Amino acid sequence: MNARRLGLFGLVFGGGILLLRWVRQWAGDPPVQRASHKEAIEPPELVERYSRFMGTLPMRLTRASLARYVTASPHWRILDVGCGPGWFPLEIAELLPDAVIVGADLSHPMTVVAARHTQAADQADSVAFT
Repeated sequence: MNARRLGLFGLVFGGGILLLRWVRQWAGDPPVQRASHKEAIEPPELVERYSRFMGTLPMRLTRASLARYVTASPHWRILDVGCGPGWFPLEIAELLPDAVIVGADLSHPMTVVAARHTQAADQADSVAFT
């Protein structure tokens, strides 16, 4: 009995280590220490990676389910603070085509990526980023 428990523990522990190693390899190297506060809030090497992660299927499903809860008048103005790459404002824009949506983020590179996503989704009339 103890040998089985020990074997199961070894299997779970070893699998956890392999999973953590895979996640670390997928995520890449940790961010380096930045010299200024501006570099700390907008590390260029992470902007594209974060945008790709937010575009994955689980995150799209999460945003879609959250966007269904928006029960606003179609003529409302909506502000998304900390919009990141802008996926959530685009989800809301699909549900409320007449609403004016503004996404705000501290990271300028993130708003550039968000604007690029808006152009690709042809939502430039109803969604803006700052």
